[in-house]
Amino acid sequence: MVRRTARYLNIFAGALLSLSSFLWWHSSLQWANTLVMGGLIVVVSAGAAEIPNVRYLNTLGGAWLMLSALYIRPFSAATRWNNFVVGAAVVTS
Repeated sequence: MVRRTARYLNIFAGALLSLSSFLWWHSSLQWANTLVMGGLIVVVSAGAAEIPNVRYLNTLGGAWLMLSALYIRPFSAATRWNNFVVGAAVVTS
C-alpha cells in the first residue's frame, strides 16, 4: 500500500508541475519542459501503480527535472526551484 501511495503522490506532483507552467512566467523552453514532464510524470506514475518496475522511468524523469532546472536558460527562480523540488520528490519516492 505504501508503494501505491507514493505513486499517487507522484501523480499529484506531476499534475501540479503541469499546472505551474501556466501560473507564472517561463521561457518557452522552460514552459514546454515543465508541461511535458508534468504530464509524463502523471502517466508514468499511473502505470507504476499497476506495474511497479515502471517507477524507474519516473526516477529518470525526476533526475531530468533536477538537471534541467539548473541548465535551461533563461530561467526564472520560481521555475528553477519548482522543477528542482518536484524532481527531487519524484526521485526519492
